[in-house]
Amino acid sequence: SNQRSLEIIELLSYALVLSENHVYTSGAGGTNAAAIRGALRAARPDLLTVVLPQSLDKQPDEIQELLLDVTRELITMPQNNEM
Repeated sequence: SNQRSLEIIELLSYALVLSENHVYTSGAGGTNAAAIRGALRAARPDLLTVVLPQSLDKQPDEIQELLLDVTRELITMPQNNEM
C-alpha cells in the first residue's frame, strides 16, 4: 500500500541520517514529506537539505509545518512562483 511505502521511505531516511549520510529532497508531499520526517526524527537537521521548487509560502501547509525545523539547509526558488 502507499501508506506502507511512505513508512519505509521515512525509516530509510531516518537510518541514512543516523549513519551520517546527507539527505536531499524536494518539498512536495508524499515521498518527499516522508523523507523529511525521517531525517528530522534522527535529530540531525544539518544532514537534511530541502530544495523547494518555489517559495515556502507556495508549499502545502503540511510541508510548511515540517520545514519549520529545517532552518539551515532550505533552498527556495521564488522565481518559479508563477509556474
